[in-house]
Amino acid sequence: MSEEYEEILKSLSKAIEGTVFIGIIGKDGLPVSVRTNENFEKSESSAEMAGIYNTIQSTINSLNMGNLLDFFIDTDKFGAFVSKINEAYFLVIIMHAPVNIGRCKLETRRMTPKLRQMIEQ
Repeated sequence: MSEEYEEILKSLSKAIEGTVFIGIIGKDGLPVSVRTNENFEKSESSAEMAGIYNTIQSTINSLNMGNLLDFFIDTDKFGAFVSKINEAYFLVIIMHAPVNIGRCKLETRRMTPKLRQMIEQ
């Protein structure tokens, strides 16, 4: 199964220009599968992104804003797109700036149903 995750992540990173970190991460911060070609430590980066995800989810719940689907963080060096796979897992894609967020969303929405199906088997 992990080889299948690797293939999907590899395909996404090729389709989304500037990808430096891509991973399937649990809300508990544990990485399921991560690919990186930069100076991002896999476990630490996964835990940090889970912290951000959980904080945003908690805020959305407190404000009764609905269900979190995805969010984007934009900095002068990188952009991070985070997309919910299911209640326990999410996909993180970190890219060099400038980021083509439209392409990122398109490719992510194309692959998320497959990831969801694989995880829930």
